[in-house]
Amino acid sequence: MFDTYLPIPYLIGGGQISNVFYDVSDPEEPIVTFDENLKDLGYGTKLLIDAVGGLETETDQGKIDLSRANRWGVVKFGVKFDTRDASGGGAPLDLVIGGLPGVDVGLFDEGPWETDFNNTVGGYYADNKGILKALTALGSTRADFPDDGRVEIEEDIISVYAMQTIDMDWGNIILGLRIEDTEYKTVGSKLVGAVFEPLSFKNSYTNVLPSAHINWDFREDTKLRLSFSTGISRPSYIEARAAAAIDPIGMAIGGGNPELEEETSWGIDAAYEWYFADASVLSVTLFHRAIDNVIASSNEKVLGSIYSDIAEPGELWDLTAFGNGKDGELNGIELAFTGRLDNYM
Repeated sequence: MFDTYLPIPYLIGGGQISNVFYDVSDPEEPIVTFDENLKDLGYGTKLLIDAVGGLETETDQGKIDLSRANRWGVVKFGVKFDTRDASGGGAPLDLVIGGLPGVDVGLFDEGPWETDFNNTVGGYYADNKGILKALTALGSTRADFPDDGRVEIEEDIISVYAMQTIDMDWGNIILGLRIEDTEYKTVGSKLVGAVFEPLSFKNSYTNVLPSAHINWDFREDTKLRLSFSTGISRPSYIEARAAAAIDPIGMAIGGGNPELEEETSWGIDAAYEWYFADASVLSVTLFHRAIDNVIASSNEKVLGSIYSDIAEPGELWDLTAFGNGKDGELNGIELAFTGRLDNYM
């Protein structure tokens, strides 16, 4: 569970600073000056923005594992059930805009900003707790999640697996198979043009995930390992939520995509391990991974006025969304060393 509440006074009033001068020739001592004092400026628009976010997740799990010896070695079976329910909003944050009560934030000045840089702009510390108390005294309370930011998620996962270990004179072979069935439902809203429309989306997918491992005791102190594995990575709640969030301060819009497909992968590993002393090992591993349906975020510029009345005419905002991109590959080598110092002392 996470929960965030951050009230932010937001003052808008451009064109009040004159004779601006800046010098960034020394990046460690940048200089920006202007004639006015920041605390003395007047602002035509005074807003209070509540940054609210919260997601409460309930999880129930059940698991059964069985094993028995057979003529090849040991066979194992198992089944696991996971159910997850999440509800809340503002994933990660919703910004709820309203008018600022009659609080003069300039009265909560706690002294100039202490910095190793030049404070030529006149930055100062503010008593945030004092501002919050003043807002509360005037009847300001935490805003509810807006309807377009509410999200509900239900996820049920059933997994079954079987694994056979085959003992050999030179080591062993491990063969495995895992089947996962996922049912996913999210309720929220979707931004269609400038209108949020209710959205309820269901998705289900079944993945068959085989694996194989060969462990060869090449010598008493040396092992060779070969493995083939498969896996999946489901979209996160943030990525797959049926909701969008608008950030007028950062001039950005972000939303989830409930139609995302899960990432799938397969890989091959080859490892050489040398156990040269007690509790000490030197290993070299070569690996290859292939990933399908890579989940990535995309960004584009859109007219902010489509989404918020705060945006100036013609002002461009950043729109961020998630999608399945191109497939990917990962190749590499891994070197590892573990040693006990008392072997050398």
